[in-house]
This record gives sequence, C-alpha cells and structure tokens, in this order.
Amino acid sequence: CNPSPTSRRCTARFMQVMPIHGALSTRETDGTENLMPDSEGLCFFDMARYYMKFHSAGEYLTGLGEVDGKNVAFRLDVSSQEAVDSYSYNSNVLFVGGRATPLPPVRITHNYGLMKTWNIQDTEGMVDLLFTPASDNHNLISTLILKTEYHTIFGSFEGMLLTADGEKVSFKSLGGIVKKYRIRL
Repeated sequence: CNPSPTSRRCTARFMQVMPIHGALSTRETDGTENLMPDSEGLCFFDMARYYMKFHSAGEYLTGLGEVDGKNVAFRLDVSSQEAVDSYSYNSNVLFVGGRATPLPPVRITHNYGLMKTWNIQDTEGMVDLLFTPASDNHNLISTLILKTEYHTIFGSFEGMLLTADGEKVSFKSLGGIVKKYRIRL
C-alpha cells in the first residue's frame, strides 16, 4: 500500500509469481480443434486499485522466465500515479526463486520510438536493462469526455538486476510485456 499523489488517498497493489500447469486449445473457423500438450510455466499475477488523476499516463514492464535454474520475474513501473517520494514508496519489485526484492525507481527511455530498443536504468545500480519490442497491440478509444490509449508490447529483455543480497541476475532474451498507457477521464 503506497501513498497516492492524490491528496489523502492510497494506492493498493498485490503481486505474486507462481508456477502454472495446463494446456491451451484453439478452434478453427471450420470447427477443428487444436490441442497443445500439457506444459509447465510461470505466472505473474498483479492486481492494483488506485484513484486516478484526470490525466494519467504510465509505463509498466513485466519480465519473467527461468535464469540459471531459478524462476525470475520483475515488475517496473513509471507513472503519474507514483507517490511524491518515489524512492521510499514505489511498486518496483524483483522475484528470484520466490524471494522478493524491492527495487528503486527507474527511468525508462525509448528515444527512437516505441518499436525500437528501450533503456531502463536506475540511479542505485540495481537495474540496467534493454527491452527489444517484437509486436505492438495498439488500442485507442476516444469520445467527447474520455480518451484512452494503450500499447501492449511483447518483446524480450536483456541486462542485469541486483537482488537485496547483492546477487547479480544477468540474462539475455528474457520474455516480457510492456504496457504504455495514457488516460483522460
């Protein structure tokens, strides 16, 4: 639970990483069903509740996979919903082998466009990542009083994260999803 930038409000967020097991089936237009075999995976569950400003914007980065035999997942967030003191209160977290490490605030830059390489870094030396986008799902809704624009981008992360114990977690081609949004209420 973090203080919200809106006066006398808070932001509540629950995050959990867990293993999953299951199969996926698809149905063709002609009625043929395709069933993939059962497989193991990793799931990142995130639920957030907050009071939004009239104009809100942000970027969320989520990466997960296996690195050196350990399940690794992280969530990094830069938004207009951050607390005034983002060094003390933020939602950035790294999970390695089931243990959570709070991460400092980050700076996300994509100077050459959304579909070019992104840089993600902090000032503490705990986060140094590159994100390479592969596909973008763009969604825009605009009415007289409401406008929402979402980019959900799939890609891969490369770089290094540091745990609270000082363990360096380095990886290449770790799968991830980025969500960039802008909302006018």
